[in-house]
Amino acid sequence: MGFHDSKDSGEVIKAVEQAGALASILKTILLETLPFVLDMVVACWYVTYLLDAYAAVIVIFVGVSFSFVTYYITIVMMKARRGVATQGRAESRKLYEMVSNWATVAFFNRAKYERFSLAQTVERSVKHSQWDTDISNIMFACQEICEILGRLMISVLAAFRIVRGYMPVGNFVALESYWDTITTPLWMLGHSNRQISSDLVDAERLLQLFKTKSDVIDAPGARPVRIPAGHVEFSDVSFGYDKSNPTIDAISFVAQPGQTVALVGETGSGKSSILKLLMRFYDVQKGCIKINGQDIRDVTLDSVREAFGFVPQAASLFNTSTLDNVKYGRLDATDQKVHNACKAAAIHDKILTFPHGYHTKVGEHGIRLSGGELQRLAIARVILKNRRLVLLDEATSALDTETESKIQNALRQLTLGIQEIFQGQRLTHISSRPANPSSVIISAKGEPQKHRVHRVVSFGLALGVLIATP
Repeated sequence: MGFHDSKDSGEVIKAVEQAGALASILKTILLETLPFVLDMVVACWYVTYLLDAYAAVIVIFVGVSFSFVTYYITIVMMKARRGVATQGRAESRKLYEMVSNWATVAFFNRAKYERFSLAQTVERSVKHSQWDTDISNIMFACQEICEILGRLMISVLAAFRIVRGYMPVGNFVALESYWDTITTPLWMLGHSNRQISSDLVDAERLLQLFKTKSDVIDAPGARPVRIPAGHVEFSDVSFGYDKSNPTIDAISFVAQPGQTVALVGETGSGKSSILKLLMRFYDVQKGCIKINGQDIRDVTLDSVREAFGFVPQAASLFNTSTLDNVKYGRLDATDQKVHNACKAAAIHDKILTFPHGYHTKVGEHGIRLSGGELQRLAIARVILKNRRLVLLDEATSALDTETESKIQNALRQLTLGIQEIFQGQRLTHISSRPANPSSVIISAKGEPQKHRVHRVVSFGLALGVLIATP
C-alpha cells in the first residue's frame, strides 16, 4: 500500500503502457542492427575488390564518422526524449485525474479551468516534442554531410585510378551504383540507434518501477497463519507514515475470540491505521502484532490478508456486474450464497430493482450507486467471505438508522464466536450497536501515547457517557 500511496496512478499506467519499448529494443537489435552490420562487412569487401584497400578505408571512415555524429547527437536527443516522456506521463496523469474526478469538476463547474490546465500541459508536451524533432533534423543533416563527403572522396579516388589506368571506367559506374547499397546500412543503423535510444527512455520509468521493492514482504521461511480462534494482540505498537511524527505510539491491547473491540477517537487519531497494520498493509515500526501467538511478520502476507473480512471507509467497486462485485469476496461462491449475503446486508431487494438485477453494471468505482448502497455491497462481500476476523472501518456511516439496525443484526449473527474489530468517531455510534463491544480503545489526536483501553460494563444513553473500567 505504501507504493500506491506515494505513486500517481496515471503515471504508473502510462509507464506500463510503454512496456512495448522493451520488446521493440530486442526486435530492433536482432532484426535490424545485426543484419546491417553484416551488410557493412560485405560492402567493405566488395569495394576493396572493385578498387583497393584505400576504398575500404574511406568506407570505414564514413562509417566511423557517421556513427560518431549519431552517438553524440543521440546523447543530446535522449535528454530531449526524456523531457517528451516526462511530459507524456504528466499529460496522461492530467487526463486520468480529469476523467476519474469528472463529478468533482461538474459539482464545482470547473470544466473551463480543467480545459485550460490540460491545454497548458499539452503545450509543454508539444514544445518538448518540437525540441526532440529539431535535434533529429540536425542529426539527419550531419549524417547527410558525412555521406556526401564519403561519396566525394571515393569518387575522387576512383577517378584518379581510372586516369592512371589502374581501373576500367565500368568499375566506376558499378561503384556509383553500389554506393547507395553501401550507405543504406549506415542510415538504417542510425535509425536503429535512434529507435533504441527512444525505446530505452520510454522503458526507463518502467524499469524503475520493476526495481521498486515492496516495503512489506514475506520473511524467509514464512508459513501460512493458523487461526483456530480469533485472538489478536497489539504489544507496544508504534507507527507513523512520517517516522518523525508517529500516528500510533506504544498502543497495547488484546482481543479475545468472540470479542468485539471498538476503536474510538477523533479524525486523524490513527483508528484506520490500526486496521491497516493488522492486515499488514504496513509493518509496525516498534512492537509487534500477533494473531493466535504468531507475529504477523513471521507468516505469509497472503494468509494474513485472507484471514480477514474488511469493510473500508470508502468502498470501491469494479465496473462490472453487482454479482461479480459481491463474489469478489469469495470467488467460488454460488449465486444463491451471494443472494443470501445481500439479503443479510439489506441490499437484495434494492438490487432486484436495478435494470438487469444482479447483472447490472455498477459503473466505475460504483458511481451509479448511492453511498449507502456501496457500503451495503461491501458488507455483503464480507458476509460472503465469512472469516473469523472481521474489520469494520466506519462501515455503516452512510446508512440510515433502520438499515443500519438490520445490518448490525446480520453482523451480530456473522460474528457470533468470531472476533470483530470496528472503529467509529463517536461513542453514541458504538453504543447503538445491537452487541456492545467488550472493550473500547480511545485514541487522542496529537497525543498518541494516550490510547486507552477499557473493558465495557455498560453504556449510558447520553453522548459521551461511558461507564467503563480500565
